[in-house]
Amino acid sequence: MKNWTFTLFLLAFAAAANATHIVGGALTYQPLGNNDYAITLTIYRDCYNGEPYFDDPMSVGVFNDDPSPMLIGNYHLPLDYSQVDTVSILPANFVCVFPGDICIDKAVYTGVITLPSSGKFTVAYQRCCRTQILSNLVDPLNAGMTFFTVIDNAIANASPVFNQDIPVAIFNNVPFIYDGGATDPDGDSLVYSLSTPYHGASYIDPMPSVPAPPPYSQLSFLAPTYSESNMLGGNYPLTIDAETGEFSAIPMALGAFQIAYKVDEYRNGQLIGTTYRDFAFVVVPPEPTVNFDVSGKVYIDSTTTLDTGLVQLLVRDISDDSLYLYGTYPVTAGGDYHFENIPPGVFYLRAFPDASSMYYADYLPTYYQGSLFWYDAIPVNQCDTSQLYRDIYLVPVDPIPASSQTIQLKGIVKNGTTGEVVQNLSLLLSDPNNRFYQHAKTNSYGMFTLTMVNGGYYTIYVDKWNSSVHNAIPPLFIASNNASKIANFELEKDRLKFMGYTQSASADDVEKVLSLRPNPTSGKFTILLPEFYLMGGEKLTIWNVNGQAVLNQELKATDKLDLQLSTAGLYFIKLATPVGTWSGKVLVQ
Repeated sequence: MKNWTFTLFLLAFAAAANATHIVGGALTYQPLGNNDYAITLTIYRDCYNGEPYFDDPMSVGVFNDDPSPMLIGNYHLPLDYSQVDTVSILPANFVCVFPGDICIDKAVYTGVITLPSSGKFTVAYQRCCRTQILSNLVDPLNAGMTFFTVIDNAIANASPVFNQDIPVAIFNNVPFIYDGGATDPDGDSLVYSLSTPYHGASYIDPMPSVPAPPPYSQLSFLAPTYSESNMLGGNYPLTIDAETGEFSAIPMALGAFQIAYKVDEYRNGQLIGTTYRDFAFVVVPPEPTVNFDVSGKVYIDSTTTLDTGLVQLLVRDISDDSLYLYGTYPVTAGGDYHFENIPPGVFYLRAFPDASSMYYADYLPTYYQGSLFWYDAIPVNQCDTSQLYRDIYLVPVDPIPASSQTIQLKGIVKNGTTGEVVQNLSLLLSDPNNRFYQHAKTNSYGMFTLTMVNGGYYTIYVDKWNSSVHNAIPPLFIASNNASKIANFELEKDRLKFMGYTQSASADDVEKVLSLRPNPTSGKFTILLPEFYLMGGEKLTIWNVNGQAVLNQELKATDKLDLQLSTAGLYFIKLATPVGTWSGKVLVQ
């Protein structure tokens, strides 16, 4: 097991131990008034063999905001030994056991700096070096760290404070879920994103008394296996939720990995600050014999449980990258489900109301925790005892827009390569703004039926296992109010395509001729929309017989297509939409 810890490397490279102990950290600040700021620097190191001990003191440099930044202050903050602590290696509720030779210490430095009365200033700390054991960086032994932040003295602002310590170790082939979120003291909006770690200091001068001025360079990931968008490698890259800061991944390789991310602060829509954080952790093998149970309730709101339905337990096979049904549990009155003696692995939960349920038309099939598609869902794993309380809250459908008439959309889905019908395919109907209205499943003939409002633009999303379909480009189409027409879709490797309408008894294409009333006209006439409402962005063009455009405008969703032409003659009209072009002609007498 020691092959995958920081300890092994630091023993093997004892001669270079004075520069191989840094694990991660972050720099934050808080205004105190009178241009004074409290600076907090958090540093993590290997606590068994890292040399030297935490810097005492450590140096923070302040630079002005200039094309050639100048040092305007250098502060030496002493180490407060009461602020040194060991990071817990076990997350809450974990029952799996990590190796005993992994240990990370944390030190928190605090101090006060004084800035000039106005302007932007970079506050920075640099230290070298990272550990050679890192699997995802180029030449990590010669790679230092820079922790910095930019303070705008014209804005009363405190940087966000991270909610949790860094993870120390995680398990291979087990879902990794980590709350990297922060709390902003000013209530500003926070946006999270992955970031490449910053370089700083050098192997020759690992602890500079004065940090270098900005700008700071970023390190290089070991391509092509690793990158900013795939810091752990493998088929399930590390991602971070932009709104919550929650990390998720399924590690597929043993080793030590450097991770970095940033938190952008927005106030009234303006970016006012950015806080960086990076850390390293070790991926170790899980215990192969730990089986587990998972149970909970299915809710349709915060208090009401589902009356009748089904919970599916899906397993993700890492070896061949496949997802398949492991088991089902029928939900009855009380909303309970329970799966027992599940072997180690990566599992997903999915609940949906039965067709006989009183909630069937009002709630959508939902993955734990609150996702409509498996690739967005949070997996469960054998190491976390909290899987005993995995309650699933079904996602409600969005209210259907008011209409004097509702229609049924009948469709068929075929394989785009073989032409065979696609059976048991889960479909979700939405509008272009991702408001989800209904769900359906194709039958043994590849057919499905959806009831919705009369006319309009719609998209259909697919929930398909063992597929690269990711719904990035859902098909946009116009719902026909002709009950005899069938919507045709083809399922490709990566997307669902709308192929147009056919008659249920023939293969006639839907007509794309504008209906104009009255026609002929004395000047005033109306364009009757062809089976849809205006979404906005459609283009209406009218030409006379000489080919001159008398009208050429982009329409709004609120436009009324009541028109008037003052000169007698024959006119040609074209209405261009995202899903097709309709044309017609009108005679003005």
